[in-house]
This record gives sequence, C-alpha cells and structure tokens, in this order.
Amino acid sequence: MLASRDAPEGSDATHPQSHARLQPFLLLLFRGRGSPAEDAGGGWALLDRLGRVLVVGRDLVVQPECTRSCKRLFGVTTVEGRPLGELLGMSSRQREEFALAADQVFEDILPEEVSLGQLRAKFPSARGSVLRAEGSVIRDGAGNVEALLFTISDITALEAATRESHVNRVLVGILRQKEPFQGFLAETRQQLSAARESASIDDQVFVRRVVHTIKGNCASYGLSELVEQIHAIEEAPEIRSADLDAIERSLRAFLEQSRAVLEIDYDRIADQAFFISRDQLDELRTMIERSPAGVPAELRAWTARIREKAAGQLLGPLDDLAARLAERLGKRATFVVTGDQVLVDAEL
Repeated sequence: MLASRDAPEGSDATHPQSHARLQPFLLLLFRGRGSPAEDAGGGWALLDRLGRVLVVGRDLVVQPECTRSCKRLFGVTTVEGRPLGELLGMSSRQREEFALAADQVFEDILPEEVSLGQLRAKFPSARGSVLRAEGSVIRDGAGNVEALLFTISDITALEAATRESHVNRVLVGILRQKEPFQGFLAETRQQLSAARESASIDDQVFVRRVVHTIKGNCASYGLSELVEQIHAIEEAPEIRSADLDAIERSLRAFLEQSRAVLEIDYDRIADQAFFISRDQLDELRTMIERSPAGVPAELRAWTARIREKAAGQLLGPLDDLAARLAERLGKRATFVVTGDQVLVDAEL
C-alpha cells in the first residue's frame, strides 16, 4: 500500500505495485469529476490518507484533482495550477525532455507501457530528498489519452540504502584490485594535467579523448556517480579546465570519504611511482639502438623491463565486469583469472 499520511518524512514505504492496484479507484475518482475540495470526506479524503496523487494535462500543469498530502510532500501551500516540473525540481533541460516524453504518451502511438517508460521517474530535490513519480494514463470516452495521473513517493531512505550497498560493493571490488586502482589514479592525474594544457590551447579533440577514457576507467571500477558527472560534462559544447578540475575534485572526495577503508591519499599517489611518457620511452630506446655496441646489456634489459606491468593491472577488474554482465543477463557465472601477477610487456 501507499505510505499513510502519518509516515515519517523520508521513510515512504511505497510498494512497487501499489500504483497499479490503486489505479482503477483513482480513475473512477477522476472520471466522477468530484474535486478534492468538494469531496467532503469521500473518496479523495480516503485517498489523501493513503498517498500523494495528482493529475496533469498535456501542458503538464497540475489539475484540481490532487490530494492535500502533495502540499506537505512538496513543501508548498499550493499545488493546483503549478507546473509539475517546478514541483519536482526539474532543470530547464529536464523539463524539455520530460515534455517530449509526455507528448509521446498523449500521441498514443506506442504501447502505453512503452511510452510511460520513457518518462523520467526519479527526482532528487534541493532539500536532499528523492521523489519518485509513477504515471499512468487517463482516457476519455473515445479512448484518447486525456490526462496523466501520478502517484508521488518519497524514496529517500530507499535510495540511501541502495547507494550504501552500491558503495560497499565498489569498495570491496577496489580492495581486490587496489594496485591497478592506484595505477588508474596516477594515470588519471597525469591525463588531467595534460588535458588542462590542451584545453588552454583549445585542443578539444585531445581533451575529449582524455575525458572519455577517464569515464570508461571509472565505469570499470563502478564509480557510477563520476561516470554520470563526466557524461554530463561531455554533453557540453566545450570542455573547460574548470570541468577537468571538477572531475579531480570528485575523485578526491570519493577517496576522502573512503579513506578509512581504502587508505589511499590522492595527493600521495604520485609519490608511489615516476612516470615517463610513451614518447620519452621511445626516445630512450632509439638512443640506445643508435649508440655504439658497447651499451651495457643491463641498460637494454632495464628499458625492456620498464615497459612491463602485471597482467592483472592491464586487465583491470574483469571479474567485477563479468559479474555485472551475468547479473544483467540473469545468469550465474564464475570468472577466475590465474597468473595475474605475471609481468608482460604493456605494449603488446
């Protein structure tokens, strides 16, 4: 059932199927055209005790059919006549995308469940809460889509628990691949530094290549919030130095929040290794090849070893990727890597 009006703030216990179960009752109320203000203890009063419900037209403005509990949820004195996007705290771009998706629902070309599935459903608020809006269609006597009916739920506690569970899985995965992860951080610092230089001369091709690479590496370690942040940065017409700084701040923040578990200091990563670029290494190898035959064999061997990395470091967290893929496919899979400490030429 939907959470009662007495449920604590931020602890909405909405059942995933409650919207579907209540829909016939909601549609009867709407088609009866009895507004909540005129209800005087009838169906809308009962519904007000069960949950937060509102109806919008094609203009996505809230109609008189809305429960009083919506006011408390949104923290406003008036809900009727206000745009839904404003109440849910959507940005201007999110409103445009939501309106386009809603138009598809009203055009009624695609199957109902498909078009409704295109509507954004989760909305973080400025107050720190997270709201969920589950929609369904209301049809007139001719079967045309007349309005959209939404039940609004506060899923803040559920989101917090889900996020905590995800973070715990991410930390466990990183601990199992701590050395490769430290290598990723060191490489990212170097890449961001090079990207800042390129941004200063407006070399957007190189900057975008670096940012896209970092996004892929973050995804491989399950850093979903960073992936979303970088994706938004990539959508901008231009990637600036300030955007690169924002990526680095987020990496720092993640490591600071996880310091007790990972024991990794972003500012000390560079102290753990020295880096030379591929061009510098090629230059050194060329110098050795052009040198007289008397070049010590030890130096030739050293230049060969410097290119070597542990196979596991090059492969990254393949076991985690395999587990996530198996989960999406609904399969059981065990992925085992042996010999991951064997040193191999990183250029092979």
